[in-house]
Amino acid sequence: MLMYEAQYAAVIAALALSCSSAVMRNVNYDDLLATAHKHAKGSKSYSTVCYQENLKMLKNLDFSYDWLTELSRILKVHVDYSEETHYDVLIRNTTIQLCLCIQNSLGFNGEFNPRTFAGKFAWLVLQLRNIVVLVTMAANLNVPNPQNPNEKQSPLDDPGKLLSHVRCQGFLVTISQR
Repeated sequence: MLMYEAQYAAVIAALALSCSSAVMRNVNYDDLLATAHKHAKGSKSYSTVCYQENLKMLKNLDFSYDWLTELSRILKVHVDYSEETHYDVLIRNTTIQLCLCIQNSLGFNGEFNPRTFAGKFAWLVLQLRNIVVLVTMAANLNVPNPQNPNEKQSPLDDPGKLLSHVRCQGFLVTISQR
């Protein structure tokens, strides 16, 4: 049991260090996600004997949670958001976005199987973040008015563009419910 716990901790630490190094260097970390996905789905990469002996212990472990916790410690993810700070800090926090992307990826159970709750939740939060970013960009964008080129207007002033934007975002939120 102790050897398995040491192996488990070593895998978590190795993936967390590798992922944090890749993130800091702006290197693709998809290969790490593929490796982590194997461990998150039951640690079948270990020998079958070890897997069967420790099946009871394995059910108590949450690989995704442990890996993201360790990764957030290394990347020093700041998650203390009180009402006094502006929500903009939360939206622009790229390390939280990274952790949510990893959580979303690890929640994938195959093409015809439902995602885990953590994967669905991460995807929903990422889509809500997308909505906030797009609406903020659209609100701050001023384009020339086609009827009067001297006037500037926001794309949110046009009901057709606003309705199109709302429908697209509504579609994304509807998909996340499945």
